[in-house]
Amino acid sequence: MDNLYLFVIAGVVIIILMIQYDSIQRKRLKKVLKQTNNVEPLFMMKSAGQQLNTLKATMAEYEKNLANIQDNGVLDKVKARLEETMHAYNEGRMPLQQYYDRLSNMNDVLIKHSAKEKKAIAVFGN
Repeated sequence: MDNLYLFVIAGVVIIILMIQYDSIQRKRLKKVLKQTNNVEPLFMMKSAGQQLNTLKATMAEYEKNLANIQDNGVLDKVKARLEETMHAYNEGRMPLQQYYDRLSNMNDVLIKHSAKEKKAIAVFGN
């Protein structure tokens, strides 16, 4: 019977310590979340940087093949929009998600336009 009381008291002490530890951790988590509330997501920023590099590589490839593509001012429009987008983002007038979406959209426009022109050259070139 003495062992039973010992285990009950030990169990209660362990539960109390667990509850105290949990409350301390919750306070720390709330503090960290409060501090990082306005910080843009790190992975989204890194992804946007990669998206920008991809767009620049696509633009370079597009310029390299410009002789084979009927551009119709697409590259100039994309360059102007890229400059405007980067300027707006750097000034803080554009949220990160919108910046990422615009970069992705511009990349898609170049890829689709060059693919469409390559199909037209393949069809009419033979």
